[in-house]
Amino acid sequence: MTFKVILIPFSGLDAEIPGLRMAVSEAQDFAAQAVALHCRQLFNSPASAMLNFPLPDGYPSGIETDFLSEAQRTEEYARNLFCEVSEMLNVVNAEPDAILTCGAASFVVVDGEPASILVTRARSADLIVLPLGNRSEGHAELRHEALFKTGLPVLFVPVEWRSFLRPHKVFIAWNGSFEAARAVRLALPFLKGAQVAIFTAAEEDEMPCEGKDIAQYLCHHGVQVTKVETAQVEKDVTASILAAAASFDANLLVMGAFCRETRLRESLLGGFTTDVLAKAEIPVLMAN
Repeated sequence: MTFKVILIPFSGLDAEIPGLRMAVSEAQDFAAQAVALHCRQLFNSPASAMLNFPLPDGYPSGIETDFLSEAQRTEEYARNLFCEVSEMLNVVNAEPDAILTCGAASFVVVDGEPASILVTRARSADLIVLPLGNRSEGHAELRHEALFKTGLPVLFVPVEWRSFLRPHKVFIAWNGSFEAARAVRLALPFLKGAQVAIFTAAEEDEMPCEGKDIAQYLCHHGVQVTKVETAQVEKDVTASILAAAASFDANLLVMGAFCRETRLRESLLGGFTTDVLAKAEIPVLMAN
């Protein structure tokens, strides 16, 4: 397994640029295609007339033109940023339907609501890249839909992250769950060629799930597992995991994305998952 189509929702925000850099760089490493997905939400504006919806009486003259002009400026700005990144990394700009044997990047413009467009486009992709950090709050809906409705691994890249190189030290937060096992399997393209540590944090009075079995599984796949550790923690599991990852000098954290359900059976991010996304300072790959 490898990544061949990497999807990056990209509206041109500063918080999205580190993820774009990393996605385009990974496209080069994996001979894949990085697709920057730019969504224009015309139907949420007076410009809905463009989609054959009549405008209510009373709208000021020219408001449709103003909105469309702003949408075009935003699109042009995002496209220029995309071109700068791909040129800096010396990655070919290609049409979305091009089949190439080398790494490439494409800028795709779609009219519609970003979260629903992401779910649809993800059906023909291998990896989603989203921003991580205090300036990524506007991506909360995208984060939720990517984790729970696409079936893909999601790579969260901190908004302050400056490296675009492939991770060479990967830290796996292991608890023996379905979600953790799935995240590990989907992360195999990153794990191969990297040094890997497996860490299990067990809360007080909890029987830990040791990482020996998953370490052996990874060895069968040619992954270099250099460390397997189990630790008992009293209170803050998140802090223990992030501290252990920092001690390993990891530049990628792999873990399952855990959820809880409301009475309406809506999936919500669990507290531990939310806590990691709020506090991690390195890229995090999650799967549900």
